[in-house]
Amino acid sequence: MKNKEAIVSYAVAQADIKLSAYPVDMAAFLALPQYIFDEYGVPCLERDPHLEYRPTTITHYALAHWNEYITTQDETHCLIFLAQARWLMQHTVQLGEGVSGWPNMFAHRQVQSDSCWLSATTQGTALSVLLRVFRLTQVKEYMQLAEQVLGTFALDILDGGIGVPVGETGIYFAEVGAYPATHGLLGCLFALLSLFEYKNSTQTAHADLLIQHGMNALHLYLDAYDTGYWTYTDLLQRNLASPTELALQVQLLRILAHFAKSTVCNLFAARWQAYSEQSQTRYQFMNRWKRISRKLMKRVRAVLSPSQTQRSRVTRVCIALTAFPVTGGIRAVMGGIARATEGVWEREYLTHSIGPNPQRLPIYTFGTKQMAAWQFPNVWFYVAAGCGQTLALLHRGSTYDVLLPQDGAYTALFAALAGKLVGVRVVCIDHGSLTLLNSATYRAERVQGMIQEHTSNVGLLVARLRYWLYFPSVSLCASLAVRLVDHFLIPGVAGDSVEVSCTRLGIHPSRITRFGSMIDSERHVVLDSVARENFRLQKGIPPNAILVAMVCRLAPEKGIDIALEAIDLAYRALPPPLRTALRVVIAGDGPLRATLQEDISRRGLDTTCLLWGEIQPSDVLALLGVSDIFLYTSRRGACMSMAVLEAMASRCAVIASTEPLSNASLLANGRGIALPTTEPQMMAAALVRLTSNRELCTQMGQAAREYIMTHHDVTTFKRTLLRTTRWAALDDVIAQKDDVVDGINSHEVIS
Repeated sequence: MKNKEAIVSYAVAQADIKLSAYPVDMAAFLALPQYIFDEYGVPCLERDPHLEYRPTTITHYALAHWNEYITTQDETHCLIFLAQARWLMQHTVQLGEGVSGWPNMFAHRQVQSDSCWLSATTQGTALSVLLRVFRLTQVKEYMQLAEQVLGTFALDILDGGIGVPVGETGIYFAEVGAYPATHGLLGCLFALLSLFEYKNSTQTAHADLLIQHGMNALHLYLDAYDTGYWTYTDLLQRNLASPTELALQVQLLRILAHFAKSTVCNLFAARWQAYSEQSQTRYQFMNRWKRISRKLMKRVRAVLSPSQTQRSRVTRVCIALTAFPVTGGIRAVMGGIARATEGVWEREYLTHSIGPNPQRLPIYTFGTKQMAAWQFPNVWFYVAAGCGQTLALLHRGSTYDVLLPQDGAYTALFAALAGKLVGVRVVCIDHGSLTLLNSATYRAERVQGMIQEHTSNVGLLVARLRYWLYFPSVSLCASLAVRLVDHFLIPGVAGDSVEVSCTRLGIHPSRITRFGSMIDSERHVVLDSVARENFRLQKGIPPNAILVAMVCRLAPEKGIDIALEAIDLAYRALPPPLRTALRVVIAGDGPLRATLQEDISRRGLDTTCLLWGEIQPSDVLALLGVSDIFLYTSRRGACMSMAVLEAMASRCAVIASTEPLSNASLLANGRGIALPTTEPQMMAAALVRLTSNRELCTQMGQAAREYIMTHHDVTTFKRTLLRTTRWAALDDVIAQKDDVVDGINSHEVIS
């Protein structure tokens, strides 16, 4: 008791210090009828065999009494406030080097029951308490602790913090520090308020930067909470806010609008205030309807998937795709997922068609051969068969935590339908399906293929009719899928054609994560000069040749005609010694092989251009490893080209078309050359430039490989997957949970 009296006496002596009230009305927390109070006046709950302390309640209780103290100058309220501050000081948990906070140790409905979790509300309001107790007492340890708490705002949830990366310049502060992020609005608002208070108290650049990132994310996401008549509390469960929560959202937005001079916050605060005054009846009806529908769905899920109540710490994932295993970009992505999630995920595959060399992979199939997704009405049979098989697997006892479809239309639709029925999270990795819906190039290719395939007028008429019905069907699949899929993982860069397609389909940015496709650089071995020469000799290539590689399907969309035109122009522009040294290896097969061979002969390039046909993935890596230049001339593309990424990882100097647009970003700053596909003359000039300067080739290839190793590595890809699927926070803390619980819940005061 003497310690408390000394602190209060000291506080009264500091009467000349300007102290401000907490700007949020916390009067409701002056009375806590469900709590008891320990001998020091700290609220807690009776939990056998110990008392349970909830940090958020303690900070709210502290701020409520702080405001009463500022208003009444009653020292009793100051005593209570200081008791809560001392509890915070004594029960902080070290979360990393120079980072501290207060994990919640009780179960949360959106977090695994055996997990502890950080809350942005807790850290934010605790920070506001520490700032006030420091200004009151001038005890520097409180400000030092505040600096450590600030560290949780900058840390990703995966690293034990409350930060959720949003794009390149945003951080959303998580109400529940676990993935998938709930995006609880009140937690983010409380966190931002505390950052403004910290900034105004300390004038630190660190807080200012966090505020900028936080406001960027808030402005981007705010409209997602607006139902048109009310608001959501979060973006994961999409629970309707209670009238009290809505009033608090409005109050906090107005405070932030004042601090940040934000017209966006002001606009939403005014709109939501009108909702609270005009839409109470509609809210009551919709809230009751949501409760009834959730109870009904719970019963349906119990019937369809009785085993889904069991959960393990290892995430079980079902990856749905049209065909697997197959050569090409999808297989590379699957390999990347397997490498990144080893020991973390248990993977199974659901596919319509099993390719060669399944290598004992756990693969399930669905549908018949005629149910391929490439024509009408087959696409609807594909969706029905896929959904039925997914439900059958779940009903038989496959306890999946995540369904991971690999296109945003038909596969996403059947996975999302099954996922919604049984309550399993669905995360879609789209590889360009959404972009193809509006691709004039793709449609022209389909029409040309029909004309070549059908010789009779009747057959062509039927094919055209099925074609005209196909794209509306796929568009409808995509429209339904985007409303049911929980989250989209899309490789590529912001501002590309995929993002435009997502916007057109109405996918909110909060449901999209853009990422760089993973490349396992360890598989792309850079050979020394001796090994390179030996491999070339084995393949009949002169050791000192300037080797240009192309690896693609020999089809119209790959721009083979453009590539050959550019090679021909470059060949004729080179001086004789370089012309003799030039070799172009084209690996791949397809419908244009015979035409390509004829064109090569017609141009007199038989010695220069070598057609290798279809080769194994290991041979692709070997070819890239001994090549100087990689040429990519696709006419259409979306997301990211795995061929370009693998060539960069193999230290090739890359010349690529800007289809997809991400190639321009990948090859910027001297990492390669990106050009329009319509300009073979420009590609020829780039070939001449690189073949004439081997030192430039080496420098460009080295810069490209370093970029891939930094931005497309296994760790970065793994973190992206974990953010969007299921990952409990604070693993290091969980490992020592008993000790932490004892420390948090102890009612002994540390001297």
